Amino acid sequence: MGPSEWTAVAIALMVAIFGLVGWSLNRQIAQAEKEREDERKHYDDQIKLLFRKHDEDANKLQDLRELVIGQHYRRDELDTRFERLETTFKNGFEDMGEKLDGLSKAMVSHIGEHTGVLRSGAPR
Repeated sequence: MGPSEWTAVAIALMVAIFGLVGWSLNRQIAQAEKEREDERKHYDDQIKLLFRKHDEDANKLQDLRELVIGQHYRRDELDTRFERLETTFKNGFEDMGEKLDGLSKAMVSHIGEHTGVLRSGAPR
């Protein structure tokens, strides 16, 4: 074997070594990309699960709020309270009106006594 044959063999070995190194690196890169893709998919699934759990919890909380509100103030209880309040206001305003009428009569008679005018409006 002459020097040109040894050079050809050396070049062939170098090409084979570089080819193996390139193939190995390409395989490692592909494996790393697949692992990253699997990891990303896992995180995406976890995020979807988290949002689904949040939505379920939010719906349960809303249902619970409606249940608490429904149990806390029932319509008949509110109607009863409103009627009692309405009656209290009505009676209070009637009583206040009677007292104001009495006060008006007392003031008119008091003013009339001092000015000399009778209740009918005729002078004394």
